[in-house]
Formats: sequence, C-alpha cells, structure tokens
Amino acid sequence: EPPFISSVDSGNLAACLLTCAQDVRVLLPQLSACYHSLAARMDALAEGMRFDALYDAEADLFRIGVHPLQDAPSGGHYDLLASESRLLSFVAIMLGQVPVRHWYRLGRLYTRVPGGAQAFISYNGTMFEYLMPELFLPLKTGGALWESARFCLYVQRRDRAGGGLWGQSESAFFSLDPSLSYRYKAHGCQSLALRRGMGADMVVSPYSSFLALAVEPRAAVRNLRRLCERGFTGRFGLWEAVDFTPSRTSGRGGESVRCVMSHHLGMSLVAIDNALTEDVMQRRFLSDRTMAAYRELLQERVPVGAPIMRQTEGDIPEKL
Repeated sequence: EPPFISSVDSGNLAACLLTCAQDVRVLLPQLSACYHSLAARMDALAEGMRFDALYDAEADLFRIGVHPLQDAPSGGHYDLLASESRLLSFVAIMLGQVPVRHWYRLGRLYTRVPGGAQAFISYNGTMFEYLMPELFLPLKTGGALWESARFCLYVQRRDRAGGGLWGQSESAFFSLDPSLSYRYKAHGCQSLALRRGMGADMVVSPYSSFLALAVEPRAAVRNLRRLCERGFTGRFGLWEAVDFTPSRTSGRGGESVRCVMSHHLGMSLVAIDNALTEDVMQRRFLSDRTMAAYRELLQERVPVGAPIMRQTEGDIPEKL
C-alpha cells in the first residue's frame, strides 16, 4: 500500500504471456486441446491489457505508472530508448495500442565509446536498462542497441569492485529501513548515466551477470564463478547483491545482501535459457508474424554526425 501500476512491469507481463503462449503451441502440439485453450487464453490476457491510462498521448511517451486510488498518473515519463521501458514500447506498438511514432520520440543521447563508435546513454547507467529488454528483443550486430550493450559491458567491467567483481543495476543494498527490510535503488556507472551521482555506491548484483550472457557470455560466467567462490550464496543460490560501498561495509570485502527477489531470479532463468538454447525466448517472442513485422525497429543504426554527449568522470553531486 498504496497500490501502484507500473508501466514497465505491465509491458513485461504482456511480453511473458505472449511468449509463454508460443511456447505452449510449439512444445505441446501433441497434447489435448486444453493446452491450446491455455495458449489462447494467455494471448487474450496480453491483448486485453489496455495501456491507454499509462500512455501520455500528448507527449507520445509512457508515464512511469499510475496510482489507481488517487486517479492520478506519476509525474515522470520514460523518454530514453536506452531504458528498461524499451520492451514495453515494442509490445504496445505491436499490439496496436500506441503509434509507431512513439518509438521515435524516445530520446537518443549518444556518447563516444573506445574505438570511435557511438552508443546510447541511459538514465541510471544500469545493466537492467541496457539488457533486460534483450531477454525477448534480439540485438542486431552492428546496430545502435548492439553497440550500446557492448559499451555497457565495457564500462561495467572497467568499474570493478573488490576481487574484480562487476555488474551494477537496480537492487537491494546493505541498509535496512524501519521495518528491517533491505532498501532498494538503482546502482549504475556514471559513464553510462545521464543522472549525476551514480558513482557514489558500489553494489554488485548477480542477476546483472546473467543479463550479460547475451553479450559477453565468457566474462559473465567468470564473474558468476567469482561470486560463488567468494561465498556470496545461500539456500536459493546467489544472494540478491554484494555491497562494497565503504560507508556500509566492515572492511571484510563486501557485505552480502541476504534476500532473494523473484523478479531478478526470473530474469536470470530466462537469460540462462537463452544462453543454452540459442536465444529461444527471443525466437518464440518474435515467432508471431505480427511481432516480427516490427523487427526493423530493433535494427536502427547510429546516424552519421549524431551529436555526442561528453561525460565527466568524478564525484559530481546529483543536485547542486
């Protein structure tokens, strides 16, 4: 309480329902008609989701969400292409609930990457923003989203914590609220972030490494092995995160954030599935001809002469 309807999570739910329906059709064709009814039901649930209340038609952007009891939308919008909302945007366009022009209203802020290529800046500089949508949306080699994903991994691996561990994203961290639950926020790299002050903390989340399987699988596996070797595991596998922020640790090389989140475990399982089966979830998601028709949206290349945003390293406060 109070309830909040998240735009991104609604889009994720629709994508998962559509993908699961395709899974049922592919994997269970020989079984009884009840399974096909299940697939049709999942399609109907996804297609029956109405994104109108989440969409600001005047701005051609999605709101962060709505407060149903207050009958009021949130004040902010998702306005960058390098964002976790990219999957929501693709699904809503594919379902015909928002116009294609919405995709081109998403901001494209570029920065220069090593070797002279250009890549997108995100708001918080998290792995979640760059790689969560790619659980379902394929990366086109050489495209702007592909270059941005590679740049994300380059920066994340450069900004390492103790023992060479890397991978920062939204996660719980080693601080408790009044109810003795771990606090939660976005952790990212300043070189990737439009928001200032993102380099103040160092919190490594294992699910970030699972997301990285889509881009640099060998590096991701090495990082996961290091986490296991350091003992950051519990009954349900790897813990939610490891906090290396000096002001919150005892100097023993990181504090385990001893909780698990179903959302992060679910993303990790989908990422593992893609890594072991040649991106089966991406292929199933786009197996419907209606979805595949919009695939070209994902193949965008960096335009020649695009303006470059220069990032300043160092400790700069978010508010002056």
